[in-house]
Amino acid sequence: MTSTPGWTRDTSEILRIQLLEWAYERTSGRGGDRAGLSDFLPANDADPSGIEIAVDQLEDLDLIQVQRSLGGGIDSTSVHLTPAGAAQVRALRAGRADVAARRRAVREAVLSWLYDETMPGGSTADLHLFLGEVRSLYLGERVKFAEVSQAAQYLQDQDLCVCVDTEETGPLEAAISTEGQARIEDHGGNTSPLPPAAGSSYDQRVFVNEAQNVAAHSQHVTQHAVSTIDIEALLEAARATAQALPVLDELSDSDRQELAGLTAEVERLAAEPQPDRGRLGAVGRMARGIIQAGTGSALGSALIAMWPG
Repeated sequence: MTSTPGWTRDTSEILRIQLLEWAYERTSGRGGDRAGLSDFLPANDADPSGIEIAVDQLEDLDLIQVQRSLGGGIDSTSVHLTPAGAAQVRALRAGRADVAARRRAVREAVLSWLYDETMPGGSTADLHLFLGEVRSLYLGERVKFAEVSQAAQYLQDQDLCVCVDTEETGPLEAAISTEGQARIEDHGGNTSPLPPAAGSSYDQRVFVNEAQNVAAHSQHVTQHAVSTIDIEALLEAARATAQALPVLDELSDSDRQELAGLTAEVERLAAEPQPDRGRLGAVGRMARGIIQAGTGSALGSALIAMWPG
């Protein structure tokens, strides 16, 4: 798991995203329209057995419905998106538009790749080669080289790598530094500046100031949050999360159980004659926090994007 979700080493997860988006495009995002997998096969260099597994997984999640011809193989199978499947695609696309999250993810993916390909003080790696990696896919979409070069420049500015052959457009090659190696091994690959040591006077001042600020503005913040709760969006996020729970393998059993309870609570609260919007917002933030802290997959990122922040 990485500290910023959005990139993955899991090629099967990428295949599931590609299949979902392909079905979405073929059906214009409408539920009920079918798309034949015989058209998906030539456009995607994937093993048919891998596609069959992806189809089964998406069907188990109720993201697609499948029609199989008697005795036919994958090329005689057709699928259509469920409403939850269409919502997943829209969530993925919304997540890709989050520029700050995308940049963080690219930086962490590049650092992870440099950790595997180089050593401190050793030979550099051509950053163009990163684009041939599954890690170069952000929420299933391949990033551009300009983003990779920008990420490497940031990493060098943070002393996490050493860049060479730098042009006006940015670095072309890089190698991980000793500090970058430590970030992978000791801090989960987090590329953001590390906070001061816990218990420092600075840390205590920030905590006190933040506590005073929250106390002074809590009423205003609560009123604003309650007024902007979108119950339909919360219900969509809760239902998509409940459907995805069986394959969110990175979550602990206790986190999965808690998420199941929170999604059920959203359903219960939303069904009341006068829903408690404050409670709904709190439950949504709790659910989003669990997913954000416990997953590093593209599916997890899509779910995070669905839950109001």
